[in-house]
Amino acid sequence: LRDLGTGARIFAAPVLIAFSILGLVCMLMTSSQIAAPALGWLALIAYVGISAAVIWSTRTSGIPGGLVIAVCLAAPLVYWLQAASLSDTDTGRWTEWTYVSIPALFLVLAAAGRPWWSWLVALTSWLVIQGGSPFELLQPGSAVIYAGALYSRSVRHNARRYDRINTQRLEELATAEVAEHEVNLLSRRYALLNESGAIRLLTSISTGASDPGDEEVRRRADREEQYIRAVMRIGTAQDPVREVAAEILQWGRAEGIAVDIDLRDGSELQADVRGLREMLERAYPLTSGATGARLSARIEDSSLVVRLVISGCDNCEIVRVSNGSTTMVCLGEGDLMVEARYDR
Repeated sequence: LRDLGTGARIFAAPVLIAFSILGLVCMLMTSSQIAAPALGWLALIAYVGISAAVIWSTRTSGIPGGLVIAVCLAAPLVYWLQAASLSDTDTGRWTEWTYVSIPALFLVLAAAGRPWWSWLVALTSWLVIQGGSPFELLQPGSAVIYAGALYSRSVRHNARRYDRINTQRLEELATAEVAEHEVNLLSRRYALLNESGAIRLLTSISTGASDPGDEEVRRRADREEQYIRAVMRIGTAQDPVREVAAEILQWGRAEGIAVDIDLRDGSELQADVRGLREMLERAYPLTSGATGARLSARIEDSSLVVRLVISGCDNCEIVRVSNGSTTMVCLGEGDLMVEARYDR
């Protein structure tokens, strides 16, 4: 019921075809008995033509206002043509078929709901047909028009209510989607933090199992602090560079390598980091003996430069390897660098 044009399509074809057939049956049964059958057939042809125009217009949505006015002007002519075909004695249920067919036409106009004032024009036309008597407002012909108007009003009311409910539902879905996205980003941070052994270390110190003055305990505490700071620097933003940073941080954690993270503003570029990942996979086997690593991302000459420098590598003998915008190079003294450049 949301589309008002649907109401017109539901009503127009079956109702108007049915009453056009009724007019045809009436003319076939009474044409030999009425005074001027030619006028009666002309009235039927006009009614069928008007009905066809209305049915055709409902193929889109509603009935155009110009067509509504044209139909309401033509309907009295159809009625008067049919009345002119009858003599004073040619009255009866079957001869005066326009008395029921024209209200059916007005019912379709009123029920279409577009334009909303269709029922007022139809009611005015019907009153003109009936001689302008105000008592006709209480007769069945007018009641049919009222019924169509109430139907279209109900459809419009349902449409507005549906729109309100649908808008509210879409807003709730959008809010839920944003909240879910934020939760997922926070979950990534918490997953990284969960890999830290800081809580276990503090528990060990608080229970006396570890001596806070011990050099190894201090180094371990420094590593945990550096790891937590690196996780917090990655943040909760979602972009490929930060996803790679989280992967590098996890790799460093697994290999016992302290990774420093430095992601400057502007690194939130939606770049294709597949080449960077491939180069990192080639670099990891060469980092035996590494003592530390530093990942940075910053803007240089209108390009985002992502650079990972791994220090203390034992097998850093590669001169230079390039793959598109990604490069791996040995800097000497055990420093291995992987660099990727992305145009902004």
